Amino acid sequence: MKTTQIRCAVFNCALLQLVAAMCGCVVFSSTCNLALCQESDETLSALAAVAEPATDVSTPEGQAVTQLYARIDALLAGEQDLMVAPPAADGELLRRLSLDLRGVIPTSEELDAFVSDSSPIRWQVWVDRFLADPLCDEHLVNFLDRTLMMRRAHTLVDRASWLAFLREQIESNVPLDEFSKRILYAPWWNQENRAAQRFFLDRGGDPNLIARDIGRVFLGQDLQCAQCHDHPLVDDYKQTDYHGLVAFFTPSKLVEASYMDANGKEQKMQLYVETPAGDAAFESVFNAGVPYRSGPRLPDRVEHFEEYVLPDKRLAAAIPTDAFKGIPPPPLFSRRQELAQQLASRDNFPFVSNWANRLWALVFGQGLVDPVDMQHADNPAVHPALFALVTDGLIETDMQPRRFIAQLVLTQAYQRGGFSALETQSSDGFPRVLSTEQSVSLGQEFQAQRAALDSRLEELSESEKVASQNYEKALDTWREIQTERAAIRTELDAAEAGLLGEQKKSNDAAGALAAAEKKLADTQSRVSLLDDAAMKLQQAVALADGEDAELKQAIELSQQRSASIKGTLPDVEKGVADAKAAVDATVPSLALAVAKTQEVVAKLQPVHHRLQAADESLLAARSEWKRANISKRDIQQQLTYAENTLGWLKALADAERLQSEGTITSQSIASIEADIARLAKEVAAVESQHVDSLAANAANAETLATIQKTMERHASEIMKLEQATAALAQAAELIVAPEALNSAQATIRQELENRRAQSGELQSQIDHAQQTLASSMAQVARDQQALEAQQAEAALREQELASARERLTQNSSELSAAQNLADEYWAKVNDGNSRYLKHARLRALSPEQLCWSTLRITGQLDAHIQAELVELEKQNPVPADADDAVQAARQRQAVRAAFDKLRGNSDVFVSLYASGPDKTQDEFFASADQALFTANAGSVFAWAGPGNNNVTQRAIAMTDGSDIAQAIYWTLLCRKPTDVEIQLVNEQLAGAGDSRNTVIQEMVWGLLASAEFRFCR
Repeated sequence: MKTTQIRCAVFNCALLQLVAAMCGCVVFSSTCNLALCQESDETLSALAAVAEPATDVSTPEGQAVTQLYARIDALLAGEQDLMVAPPAADGELLRRLSLDLRGVIPTSEELDAFVSDSSPIRWQVWVDRFLADPLCDEHLVNFLDRTLMMRRAHTLVDRASWLAFLREQIESNVPLDEFSKRILYAPWWNQENRAAQRFFLDRGGDPNLIARDIGRVFLGQDLQCAQCHDHPLVDDYKQTDYHGLVAFFTPSKLVEASYMDANGKEQKMQLYVETPAGDAAFESVFNAGVPYRSGPRLPDRVEHFEEYVLPDKRLAAAIPTDAFKGIPPPPLFSRRQELAQQLASRDNFPFVSNWANRLWALVFGQGLVDPVDMQHADNPAVHPALFALVTDGLIETDMQPRRFIAQLVLTQAYQRGGFSALETQSSDGFPRVLSTEQSVSLGQEFQAQRAALDSRLEELSESEKVASQNYEKALDTWREIQTERAAIRTELDAAEAGLLGEQKKSNDAAGALAAAEKKLADTQSRVSLLDDAAMKLQQAVALADGEDAELKQAIELSQQRSASIKGTLPDVEKGVADAKAAVDATVPSLALAVAKTQEVVAKLQPVHHRLQAADESLLAARSEWKRANISKRDIQQQLTYAENTLGWLKALADAERLQSEGTITSQSIASIEADIARLAKEVAAVESQHVDSLAANAANAETLATIQKTMERHASEIMKLEQATAALAQAAELIVAPEALNSAQATIRQELENRRAQSGELQSQIDHAQQTLASSMAQVARDQQALEAQQAEAALREQELASARERLTQNSSELSAAQNLADEYWAKVNDGNSRYLKHARLRALSPEQLCWSTLRITGQLDAHIQAELVELEKQNPVPADADDAVQAARQRQAVRAAFDKLRGNSDVFVSLYASGPDKTQDEFFASADQALFTANAGSVFAWAGPGNNNVTQRAIAMTDGSDIAQAIYWTLLCRKPTDVEIQLVNEQLAGAGDSRNTVIQEMVWGLLASAEFRFCR
C-alpha cells in the first residue's frame, strides 16, 4: 500500500478517494472544495503519477485485480470495428453523464470547464464530481422510488417520511442487499419502521399484488400471468413460483392499531400485521380439481419446509414493548424475515443480477436483459458473459449503487458516440458509405460467424431438447408427490380445524373454571373480610364499653351478611367442581385431536422429505434446462444479428448494383435520345432532298412532255407540209404554167427541210429529257429508299428508348425496394449495435429528468437552492472554517429543501410524460396533452423568460447574433449550432425590432420544447 500526500484546492475529497481506489494509495487532502478551477501542473503530475485506473491492489492475496470497467471493455473488445462508434463529442458526453448521474443536464459553465479540461484523468474527475453532487442523491432516490413503488400514490405512508427514508439509505451508501432486507422485513409493530413498510402498506396488504411485485422488483420476473396457471408464453414462469412467493405473505393482513401522538391524542393507523404461517393453496385453471399446496419458496429455490408447530404455539407470548396498542403478538417464526434473508442474499443470483441489470439500464438506457422485469430463459441477456461479469461486479462494489455506477460510466462502451462509421450517409442520403473492402470484410466476418453459430445452434438445440425432456420427467414426479402432499395437507387442515375446535372448547372450559374459581375466591374473600370486619367492630364496641348502638348494629349487619354469603358457598364450590369436571372432560378429546393432528403430521413428514428431494431434482433439471435454453437463445440472438447484418449488406449491394445499372440505363437512354435526335435531323434532310428530287423529276417530266408535244406538232406540220408538197407536185402536172407552183413547192420543201431539222433537234431534246427524267426518277427511288431506311432506324431507336425507359422505371422500383429493405435491416442492425454496446442508445429523458433539466436550464432550480442556502445560513450559520463535510451537508440540505418545494412541478411532468403507475420502466410516448402543456400551459414559456442569470438573460445581454446562437444551443443542447441554425437565429433577430427580447425567449422556449432536448444519446 502506497501513501501519497497531495495538497488539493481544486478536487473534492471524494475524487481523491477515487484516485486512491484506482491506484491503491492513501491520499490526504488539507483543503478541498467542490469548485473546479485550473489545475496546476504539479497537482496534475502528482495525480497522473499515482493513477493506475485499470488495476486495484486491494485483494487479500495481494494480487492485482483488473477494475470492473476495464474488464467490461476487455470483454467487449475485438468485435467488428466498423460497427463500433467513436467516442462521443464532449458536449454530448457530459450531457449524458450528467443526466445519468444527476438527473439534470449540465450547466454551460460545466460544459466549458469540461471542454477546456486537459487532465489525463479528466473523465474520472468529472465522474467523481457528479457522483458527489447532492443532485446525484436525489436522482438515486428517484430511481429507488420508481423501482420500488412504480409511481404508486402515497396512501398509508406520507411522501416526506418515505423520501427521508430513501435519502438516508442513499446518503449512507447502504448496500442494496441490506436496503432490500429493510424493505422486505422491517418490524411492523411500531412507528420507527413505518416508512420502510411502504412497499407493503401502499399495496393495500394484498398478498397477490405484493408477491407479484416482489418478483418484478427484486427478482426481475413478472410472474403475474402465473397466478392462475403456468405462464402461457414463458416456459420459465411456473404457477408454483408465484404461489411460493404468495406463501410468504398469506399469513399477513392489514389491521388498525392505535398510538398516542406528540400531543397525547390517540391516533389510528393501518399496519400490515404478520400472523402465523399457512400454505398457499392453488390449482391451475387448465387442470381444475387437481389441488396443489406451496409453502414459502423463491423461484429457482427449494421450498422451505418449516418445522411443524401446533396452532396454539405459533405466536409469541407477548407483543413487543415498543408496539402500538391493539395488535396481536407477532408469530414466533417470521416468514417475512425468512424472505428477506433468502431473497436479499448475495448468493441469490436472480436478486443480484436484477439490481445489476436495473442499474445498467439506468446508465445505458436499456438493460442487458430487456425488459428489466422479464428475466427468463427465453429472454436471456444480450451478452451472457457480460451479464455475469456485471452481476459479480455489483458484489465486488459491495452492492453500493454509487460505486457500481462509477464503474459502468468509466467504461469505453459508455463513452461511445451515438453513430458508428457505417451511419455516415452519402450526399443523396443513401446508401450508407461502405467501401468494397469494408463490405467484403464485414460480410466475410459475419458469414463465418453465421456458419459457426449455425453449427453451435444444432448442438445446443439437441442439448436443450434432452434437458427439456429430463425437466418434464422431474416435473411429473414432483407433481405426483405434490398431489399426495395436497391430499394429506387437506387432512391436516381438517385435523387442525378439529384441534382448534377442541382447543376452543378447552379454552372456554378453562375460562369457565377460572371464572368459577375466581367467584369462589371472591366469595371466600368477602366472607373473610366480613368476619374480620365484625371482629374489628366488636373490638371497637369493647373499647366503647359496649355503649355504641350503631357499632352493634353494624356488627349484626356484617354477621348477617357473612352468614348469607356463607350460605352460597356450597353452590359456588359446586360450580368450581363442575367447571373442573368440564375442563377434565375436554382433556381426552383435546388429546385425541392433538394426536390426530400429529398423526397426520407424521404422515406428512415423509412426503415432505420426498417432495424436498423431488424439488431438488426438479430444480437441478430446471437449472440444466435453463442453462441449455439460455445458451440456445443467446446463439439465436447472435445468429439473428448476423443474419440481419448480412441481409443489410446484401440489400446494400443490391441497391448499389441497381443504382449502377440505373446509371448505365440512364446513360443509355441519353445516348439513344441523342441518336434519335440525330436521326430526326437526318430524316428531315432526306425528306427535304426527296421533295427536291420529286420536284426535279416532275419538272423533267413536264419538260419532256412539252418537247414531246412540240415534236408531235412538228411531225404533224411536216406531214402536212409533205402532203402539201405532194399536192403541189400533182397540181403542177395539171397546169400549164407550173412555175408559180414550183416556186411554192420549193418554199414548202425548204420549210419542210427546216422542220425536219428542227424535229431532229427536238428528238435530241426528247432523248436528253428522257435521260434526265430517268435519272431523276432513279434519284427519287434512292431518296425514298434512304428515307424509309432512316425512318426504320428511328423507329427502332424509339423502341429501344421505350424499352430502356421501362427498364429504368423497373430499376427505380427495385432500387427503392432495395433501399427500403436496407433501411429495415439497418434498423435491426442498429438496434443490435446498441444492444451489443457498439454505440450509444437514443433514449428519452424520464419525466423527472425532463422536469429538473428544464428547471435547471431556466435558472429555477439553482435559484431555489441558493434561496434555501441563504435561509439555512440565517437559521444556523456555518462557520467560515467549517470542514468539507459540514459544507457538503449544508449543500445537500439545501438541495433537498429545493427539490421538496419544486416537487409539484415534477408531479405535473410525471402525470404527462410517464407511462403510468405500476410500470417498472418509463416508456417513451408522445401525446396531445404533452404538446399542449409545452405550447400552451405557460409554465415552460414563463420559466424561459430572463431571470436568475439564465441563458435567456445572458443572451439578451449579447449583441452578436452568432454569440446568442452559440450560447442558446450550447446551454440547452450541449452542442454548437450549425451554420444554418446560426443563420436562422440571425434572421429572426434581424426582423425582431422591439420584440428582440421576446424572440430570444421564444428561441429558448422552442428548444426546451424540441425533440432533441427531450432525448439523450
